[in-house]
Amino acid sequence: MRATLRAIRENRNMSVEEAAKKIGIPPNRLIGFEEHRNVPGIPTILKIVEAYKLNSYDDILFNSRNEIIRMHQSWPRNKY
Repeated sequence: MRATLRAIRENRNMSVEEAAKKIGIPPNRLIGFEEHRNVPGIPTILKIVEAYKLNSYDDILFNSRNEIIRMHQSWPRNKY
């Protein structure tokens, strides 16, 4: 089952400040992700997965197809 970043954070009984500190980002950036104003890059997504103790980033429900596309565009590319 997928859930939004905010729902996951609230389910973990974490404040924005506490979650942001565990992820290593400013609280206003986490709020931007939760409100779908910004899209986290892959390194940040992996930190979110670790901070929220998720099995993978597939557990996170993203707002739109465009958000998913932008997220995948941030994956490192092979240089072969």
